[in-house]
Amino acid sequence: MCREPQSYWNRRPDYNCLTKAIISGRKTSASAIIGTTCPAAIGASRACWERGIEVGKDLSICAINIEPPAEFFCPSITGLNTPDLSDVLGRCFDWFLDRDSYRGPLLMEPKESSLFEGESTGRAKRARRKSLQKAR
Repeated sequence: MCREPQSYWNRRPDYNCLTKAIISGRKTSASAIIGTTCPAAIGASRACWERGIEVGKDLSICAINIEPPAEFFCPSITGLNTPDLSDVLGRCFDWFLDRDSYRGPLLMEPKESSLFEGESTGRAKRARRKSLQKAR
């Protein structure tokens, strides 16, 4: 797990974190990386490409929250699509603008989020560890 500080304008920690993990030679049986954001998955994909690791075959990468262009990357990024928040936001604005006390649920969240299955995920190879070691 990487814990480098990240800001909106400095997305490089996503890339740096994975690069350090690959170069350090830490042995792991993990076959996938799950990024909390689309930029994290993109950074991981770039770091793999630079080291000859084939994303979707040697290592799977996906994101918790993908953004619209993710489907056009090579390979396309697998992840949860951003859910439609219009209903939740509408209820919030009604609450803010209402003069009476709010009496609805305090937890308002989208009902579902669809999965986009991109090319960045696939069946793990048994020899994944060897291919990662060669990439260093």
